[in-house]
Amino acid sequence: MLIGMAWGMNSGYSLNPARDFGPRIFTYFAGYGLKVFSYRNHKWFLVPLISPFLGGPLGAWLYQFSVGFHIPSELDEIEEECKMLQKSN
Repeated sequence: MLIGMAWGMNSGYSLNPARDFGPRIFTYFAGYGLKVFSYRNHKWFLVPLISPFLGGPLGAWLYQFSVGFHIPSELDEIEEECKMLQKSN
């Protein structure tokens, strides 16, 4: 709610692209014209359409480098067991 109240005037409460872009298209065809796609000559309607494509890979990359590399995989455990078996023989 805080994000919506803070950026609602600029971006049209654009937390969900479908929730934002659908009403813009409707009001465009209802007769409001191209002014539904801008606010003070800024194209804020592009934010919810582009941000998920940038934020998704960025979030995955950040997770992988901060957490993912520190989690041991099953292959590492199998390799260690094989080395221990080779040493015991």
